Amino acid sequence: MEAIANTPSVNPPISDTKVVINNVLSLNIGNSCYGIDAFRIQEIIKFSEFTMVYHAPIYILGVINLRGRIITVIDLALKLGISSEQKKSGEIIIVEWKGEGVGLVVDRAAEVIPLEGKNIRGLPPNIDKSINRFLSEVYSYNGHLITILNIDELLRENKEGDDN
Repeated sequence: MEAIANTPSVNPPISDTKVVINNVLSLNIGNSCYGIDAFRIQEIIKFSEFTMVYHAPIYILGVINLRGRIITVIDLALKLGISSEQKKSGEIIIVEWKGEGVGLVVDRAAEVIPLEGKNIRGLPPNIDKSINRFLSEVYSYNGHLITILNIDELLRENKEGDDN
């Protein structure tokens, strides 16, 4: 037992290592780069025909049948107020939320990026409060800023009097 205690440590001290706190999928919506928790993603599919859902909020494009599962499709550009027109192309990121599949339409899904704590910053104070709750933080990666989306807030049912 004493020999083990006196052996030098193979692992460097924690303070010298880079700590990866999470992985995000970077994605493009318009000219902006966003990220969502990679562990929440089930799959990414090409934009496809959907069935409209009447009387749904404008950002809900409709539903699709994905191998027998009914998936609600949400246009993230509309939900975030980036665009006023519904998408007709792009990719759909399928996530699980409250036991249901939800498709998030984006222009392009890029890459999975490991987050390092030293490059994460809080949100700037000048972000509009109407979308502030949908965002969690900003990450600096290779000279670009990626705004990390708060999927739970983004998908939460509309609160009374809420436009988004």
